[in-house]
Amino acid sequence: QDIIDLFRSKRYASRAALDIGAGQGHTTAALAVNFAVVVAIEKYWDLGNDGNDYHLLSGRLLTSDGAPLNNVVRMHMDTALPYAFAPLADQNFSAAVIDAQHSFESVVRETFHVLRSIPCCVETIIYHDFCFEEVFQAIFFFEQAGLLVFQK
Repeated sequence: QDIIDLFRSKRYASRAALDIGAGQGHTTAALAVNFAVVVAIEKYWDLGNDGNDYHLLSGRLLTSDGAPLNNVVRMHMDTALPYAFAPLADQNFSAAVIDAQHSFESVVRETFHVLRSIPCCVETIIYHDFCFEEVFQAIFFFEQAGLLVFQK
């Protein structure tokens, strides 16, 4: 609900959002309520048959009135690879959610990818589990460098 409320402005209705580490799509669905397009990135789509797979099927993501969300693009991507976000460089993402691995290194790497590879238009980066020590330290690293401004 917080994500839906944060992006309630009509200006997001024609913009795109990026969900890094989309998992089962809960955050993706929240973003899709207000954004024209949401690109959901996950490294582990359909990993195996052990019951822990991530299945983000846009047919299973529904609006509040029961209609399927048709503004979600699902991408398989290993964000640990150099230049992983290069194919997204020309896109105009207004927001990015970083919810993949919760290590200092992975949060720094994904933040760097967003800031470097998608240079246009990202106004807001949301960090899942920022209360985890390593996630908080990564955010603090970028804030101390003057690259991010922390807001509650």
